[in-house]
Amino acid sequence: MAVVVASGTALMGCGDGDGAAVIGVAAPLSGEAAVWGGPVDSMTRAVVEHVNKLGGINGTKLKVVSEDEKFNAEDGVRAVTKLINSDNAQFIVGPTSATFMATLNQAERNEVAIASPYAGMVEFDARSNPYTFRTVGPDTFDGLTVAKNLWDRGFKTVSILYENVDSARSTSNWVDSFYTKLGGEVVAKVAFNGGQTSYLPEVR
Repeated sequence: MAVVVASGTALMGCGDGDGAAVIGVAAPLSGEAAVWGGPVDSMTRAVVEHVNKLGGINGTKLKVVSEDEKFNAEDGVRAVTKLINSDNAQFIVGPTSATFMATLNQAERNEVAIASPYAGMVEFDARSNPYTFRTVGPDTFDGLTVAKNLWDRGFKTVSILYENVDSARSTSNWVDSFYTKLGGEVVAKVAFNGGQTSYLPEVR
């Protein structure tokens, strides 16, 4: 949200019908991933409330409009498109990896800043533009950290069970790569779909 305040001048004259500058939240607000999206929505609203109490940005008040991106690119793109086209948002925060990667060109084309607190996919580095930001390091950092931790604790063989989504697949691949380079052996990699009532078949 520091980006919102620091870039406040870019929001002037780009508000809704009430003259407020719109900050969009496109985050997972339902389902299993709501544990991540809920805090982003709450924090955004808290910061905007604080800024508005101080008089806004150069006298312009801010307004938050939230959309549930449901932790999948299809719903996420719809959410971002609505925030841009219908709500006139000039800054959007919260997309998870798949949504973020799918809206990079849309952000640049519409000159709308989009920031993700989750998207660590290394592919972003080659496709980033002046309107897209992330506040986490690449998945290589997560992969190296997990692999080194396992190796340092004495595990010589591991199995990797990961959710069948882009972000988890990316991290699991980096864990595999770094762990193997350290001398360990990945004996199995198994994907699972979220929301199942049981994961015993994958574990077995």
